[in-house]
Amino acid sequence: MHPSAGGWWHLRVPSARPGDDYAFVLDGSGEPLPDPRSLHQPRGVHGPSRVYDHSAFAWSDADWRGRALPGCVVYELHIGTFTREGTFDAAIGRLDHLEDLGADLVQLMPVNAFGGAGHGWGYDGVLWGAVHEPYGGPDGLKRFVDACHRRGLGVLLDVVYNHLGPEGAYLPRFGPYFNGDTAWGPSLNLDGPGSDEVRRYVLDNALGWLRDFHLDGLRLDAVHALHDARARHLLTELSAEVDALAAGLRRPLSLIA
Repeated sequence: MHPSAGGWWHLRVPSARPGDDYAFVLDGSGEPLPDPRSLHQPRGVHGPSRVYDHSAFAWSDADWRGRALPGCVVYELHIGTFTREGTFDAAIGRLDHLEDLGADLVQLMPVNAFGGAGHGWGYDGVLWGAVHEPYGGPDGLKRFVDACHRRGLGVLLDVVYNHLGPEGAYLPRFGPYFNGDTAWGPSLNLDGPGSDEVRRYVLDNALGWLRDFHLDGLRLDAVHALHDARARHLLTELSAEVDALAAGLRRPLSLIA
């Protein structure tokens, strides 16, 4: 790969196609590592990343106009325990139950990629842009959101930007993503050297969930652990960018701290 300004490395691979697997080797270590911005981890957090095309999914929610948060009933849902199968597709089969309860918005506990092949709370995620494969991967999440929207249910997602889980936490090897510690793990570098790119990493991830997975909002975990001494706090920046995205999509998008 070739270095460029700002510490980035790049390589154009014209033959790369959706479904191709790839990984990075740092400083000649010989150890293949997943992409920090991976969109698909079919073999878990230690395996290679897979090229994924967001435009390939056939959405049926073109008429969805969103759900504004005020006045709504929010149902918090753990995909791993909501059904015996613990998958997005199985959860679709129980949406009648949520409608009968009177839910307006379904708030998914974190579904980003985390260690292990089973079901977990998701708060120990390490690849923030990939969807946990045992739940159904990125297409499974899209099918779930699409099905919810067909029934008039909005979907929120728990996201964790304050720390990494203990397994598969390769991100700090790629750059100065962390500085200090929280009660759960290393603390995000939001205001030190190299923090411009770290902040962009978070902002792009949040916008990606809302734009590419058609989500209606995000619930940000433990925002008190996002230590940011800059004049403009990350949460202020995120709110402004989400508002701009909502205007472009012409539907409300919510943030819960």
